Amino acid sequence: MSTSDEAVGGDGPDPPGTDASNPSGDGDDRSRPTSDDSESVALNVSDRRILRYLDGSTADYPALIAGNTGLHVGYVERRIETLSTSGLVEPVSGEVIYRITRLGREALGNG
Repeated sequence: MSTSDEAVGGDGPDPPGTDASNPSGDGDDRSRPTSDDSESVALNVSDRRILRYLDGSTADYPALIAGNTGLHVGYVERRIETLSTSGLVEPVSGEVIYRITRLGREALGNG
């Protein structure tokens, strides 16, 4: 396992049926935020899709994030948990609604 995989919870590349098999996906494109106060967080293409979607909305349910990004619900739920653990998204209610954080915007380069 590489250190970049460890930074995102060790999930590695997108599983079949998500981005890797999606003709509009770019594979396992990873980048890191530039903030000095954040840990290095590697993002895959699906993570970036999720963060971009949340960056354009106020907050949303994982199922709606999945529907609006073309990703499977179960996969979005797993990635949201990882992104939340990394501080890139945060739950905003007890109903599991998430929004992007400042750190998440920095990871996208929109800091």
